[in-house]
Amino acid sequence: GPLENDLVVHVALIAESQRLQVFLNTYGIQTQTPQQVEPIQIWAQQELVKAYFHLGINEKLGLSGRPDRPIGCLGTSKIYRILGKTVVCYPIIFDLSDFYMSQDVLLLIDDIKNALQFIKQYWKMHGRPIFLVLIREDNIRGSRFNPILDMLAAFKKGMVGGVKVHVDRLQTLISGAVVEQLDFLRISDTEELPEFKSFEELELPKHSKVKRQSSAASAPELEQQSDVVVTEWKNKPTHEILQKLNDCNCLASQAILLGILLKREGPNFITKEGKSSCTVSDHIERVYRRAGSKKLWSVVRRAASLLSKVVDSLAPSITNVLVQGKQVTLGAFGHEEEVISNPLSPRVIKNIIYYKCNTHDEREAVLQQELVIHIGWIISNNPELFNGMLKIRIG
Repeated sequence: GPLENDLVVHVALIAESQRLQVFLNTYGIQTQTPQQVEPIQIWAQQELVKAYFHLGINEKLGLSGRPDRPIGCLGTSKIYRILGKTVVCYPIIFDLSDFYMSQDVLLLIDDIKNALQFIKQYWKMHGRPIFLVLIREDNIRGSRFNPILDMLAAFKKGMVGGVKVHVDRLQTLISGAVVEQLDFLRISDTEELPEFKSFEELELPKHSKVKRQSSAASAPELEQQSDVVVTEWKNKPTHEILQKLNDCNCLASQAILLGILLKREGPNFITKEGKSSCTVSDHIERVYRRAGSKKLWSVVRRAASLLSKVVDSLAPSITNVLVQGKQVTLGAFGHEEEVISNPLSPRVIKNIIYYKCNTHDEREAVLQQELVIHIGWIISNNPELFNGMLKIRIG
């Protein structure tokens, strides 16, 4: 058979706070915090996208830079030299602003294995790939702790999902890595350079305790039943809706009320005055984050849909299905479906999802994305399950 690829992926484990580092240390898991890897900076991949936007820009020739598409896990496996800084990016699967699926720990672990297998299969450069694993306090709450601990133990042993890994300090791993010099950022003196944000360490007292018990949906489960009925509130005046919004603690109700305000007043309408003033879209983003950490998936889906969030791997997942010779249809039941038989750009897919799938319930647009992602994974790994099917109807 073909030569077995025995690539070793170099892994750096990064804890988001010192107290998380101390906590993991008691289980024999050594990590580093963002401050401990300085002067190396840790970036989210969208910061790298911002830098690459300047690649090849030429106004005289009418050339724009690299489009703002996400950078995949091969791109985040390299070291970058940018304006005198040494930068490493964590893969998009650890990005909270991306899509809520990464907040489900079991899915995140699957994503990590898939990413490592992908790197093993397609890495063709001379140096070793670097894979940053970002561990957040939220990852180890309650029932999420054991699966994460098992995965970290597998990293320590050197084998994850059939891929050989070597865990070490980031400073040590850099010597064997591939370095990309992004010197195109220095070109014009007139142009303002973008501001780049590196991943900030959570500033918490080092000896405060990491809360582990608060994850499982125990008491909060009760609050998922919203006492707000859309039909009842849809026609009430804005000031009443705002009053109710500021009085209720139930995230499900807040999401519904914010949905009504978003349609009526727009995303920039102020929901809170004073010092902590915030807009409708800020407020929805906050509900989205809080519901995610409490595992209230129905609320998360509603908020994600109101924010028109799109999974970054949606276009590639659809392409995975098309490559296997199948068609995909998107759309709401009982309405005209959209048949996809050629690869489409992320923007076109977003339009289909948010115009065709949102007819009955806001959550449909994101549920269909979840289904597309899962089908994309399954068909890549087990295409035989789809034998005899010509069209996969989602929705």
